[in-house]
Amino acid sequence: CTKRFKRLNIMIVLKKKGIGIIVFSILIIILYYSFIKYEERIKYLEDRKVLYTTGTITFLEQGKGGPWFNYNFFFDEKEHFSRTTIGELSKEKRQKLKSYIGKKYFVKFSIEKPEYSEIYLDKPIPKDFVYKEGQTWSKIPID
Repeated sequence: CTKRFKRLNIMIVLKKKGIGIIVFSILIIILYYSFIKYEERIKYLEDRKVLYTTGTITFLEQGKGGPWFNYNFFFDEKEHFSRTTIGELSKEKRQKLKSYIGKKYFVKFSIEKPEYSEIYLDKPIPKDFVYKEGQTWSKIPID
């Protein structure tokens, strides 16, 4: 009976180690993939052709890493969606953060891969600024 118990105990330990190795391997793959995507995003937004347009904050989400804004913008008559962490704004109350929803800001995006974009929360679109939805510029048209 003791031999059987020891053998069963060893099998359980080996099984736990195997699961641990699998979980660890999956985490490493996810981190590696995230790093590669981050590097690719940086490359497309800094080293490649980019344009600027206007984008609208569509909603606020709360995640484990903090809140972020989801936003959309138009390019080539297609609507594109993205999101951004909100940095220092995350210290604001939720009601204040919700006041950003529906407001427009300038967005930089990659011409080759519009899914790579960033919204400039410090560059709101002035109410008197005249533009067409989806209009693009080679640089932000206002200071």
